[in-house]
Amino acid sequence: MEAYLNLFVKSIFIENMVFAYFLGMCSYLAVSKTVKTAHGLGMAVIFVLSVTVPINFLINKYILEDGALGNWLGPEFESVELGFLTFILFIAVIASMVQLVEMIVEKFAPALYGSLGIFLPLIAVNCAILGGSLFMQLKDFSGILESGVYGFGSGVGWYLAIVELIKKNKMPKGDPIALAEVSAILGVKKTSEIIPLCHPLPIDHTATKIIMNDKDNSLEVFCVVSAVAKTGVEMEAIMGVNAALISIYDLCKIVNPHLEINNIKLLIKEGGKTGLWKNPDGLPDFLNEIF
Repeated sequence: MEAYLNLFVKSIFIENMVFAYFLGMCSYLAVSKTVKTAHGLGMAVIFVLSVTVPINFLINKYILEDGALGNWLGPEFESVELGFLTFILFIAVIASMVQLVEMIVEKFAPALYGSLGIFLPLIAVNCAILGGSLFMQLKDFSGILESGVYGFGSGVGWYLAIVELIKKNKMPKGDPIALAEVSAILGVKKTSEIIPLCHPLPIDHTATKIIMNDKDNSLEVFCVVSAVAKTGVEMEAIMGVNAALISIYDLCKIVNPHLEINNIKLLIKEGGKTGLWKNPDGLPDFLNEIF
């Protein structure tokens, strides 16, 4: 049991498919904007690796190894070598399992199926999946249980790696939250150029706050603007929020074009003839502390 545990931990942390061998990076890039999609794809990869590595172990042991056919078909077949079929047979098994996963996800999780889109069938060409079977062949495991533990551990390692990378915002195109904050500033400054009859104002201060909600994988964007002028800056604040949200959508649409932008509204306004006005729906806690 200790040997299996060591193999499981080693396949997750020491021989991690992403960090140690840089396998499966194309699939990571496909889901690198939303944690929810990464969870779904990660679970699919765990299932496919857990099933295909043991199956390919049996194929390797009883068909592909030198002299394997002679063990169960007779001595006359010992000289037959089928090692050249390794890639074809391994990929055939992987493609079959991916098709099964696609059918199951489409049946029981249609929302996840819609989010993954074309990237779900592309698991079949995920180099981490084929890499798991090829590494199994090189490691020469003694039994199917060992290969199963290795396949499951490799899948868990890939899943943890992509989720952790996404949560830490280590994106190849940069942090979408940071880019959205820059867009908000540009939106505030360019309001008078975009909105007809909106006067250009000398902006004294602008700040953007973006909150990520893990429960429903949503983002809340808040923009605060201040100026000393004869007219208010609510349009600048609303434009800043819109610019940030549109930037986030632009960076994430490749993964899920069904993203929704909604509930944009003025929360609070202070100054001018009306004095202090607060939205009757209430304010978030951090704004209550300020005002």
